[in-house]
Amino acid sequence: ISRCLITRLHAGGMNAPPPIVSRIFQEISNGLLAYNGATKMKEIPMPFAYVQFNALLLILFISLIAPIGISSFTLGSGELDDSPLVILIMVFVTML
Repeated sequence: ISRCLITRLHAGGMNAPPPIVSRIFQEISNGLLAYNGATKMKEIPMPFAYVQFNALLLILFISLIAPIGISSFTLGSGELDDSPLVILIMVFVTML
């Protein structure tokens, strides 16, 4: 892309002031830097123990913490809110 822009600039097909042209190259450089950072994140594997621990924490949150938190906010605030079915539905919708 940079080579194409330089060729176009030298051919006279891009009539822009130098600050605009330098900003174009700066943004292309920033995009390439972000792409390389994302590629590094993709290529480096996560440690097995870290993945398993995060899965355990997620299961604990879904099965224990979220229902307790939702039930503490719903109990006693209305006529249907005391139902365990309503709490179960709210937990399910929240975890989607």
